[in-house]
Amino acid sequence: MRRSQRATPGQSSSDPYRSAAVLYMCAEPGKLLRALAVERARSEGRAFAAERGLRITEVVTDPYGEADPARRPGWQLVRALARAGTVIVRWPAAIAPEVAQHLRRREIQSLHDHGVQILYSWAPLAQGAAISDERGRTAR
Repeated sequence: MRRSQRATPGQSSSDPYRSAAVLYMCAEPGKLLRALAVERARSEGRAFAAERGLRITEVVTDPYGEADPARRPGWQLVRALARAGTVIVRWPAAIAPEVAQHLRRREIQSLHDHGVQILYSWAPLAQGAAISDERGRTAR
C-alpha cells in the first residue's frame, strides 16, 4: 500500500499507513471513579478507532474541572498532536462543558481550520461516525 492510500477498517494495527488519531479523555478527579471513567473511555475509544481503521498514536487525559480547554495541558498537547488528522473524544462535553459551549466551538473550529476531524466515541453519537461541525454540533 502506498503512503497516500487510506487504510480500510480491519487492516492490521501494525500498518504504518493507517489513519492516525489522538484519543482524548477528560475525567472527574477522584481515585476509583476517575480510574473507571478513564478506562471505560479508553477502551471505548480504542474499539471505536479499530472499527473505523484508525490507529491511535497518543492517548491524552486531563482532569475535569477547567472549562477552557486551551488552559488544560492535555488539550494543548492534543492540539499539537492533532495535525495527525483525527481526534477521538467520548462526547462534546469532554472538550468543554455545556455552560462553556463557546469555548468548545472555538476549539473545534480551530482544529477544523487545520484539517482535523473530531469523532465522538460514545455509542449514541458514534452511530454513523458522528462528526462535529464547526459550531460543535453533531452531524450525521
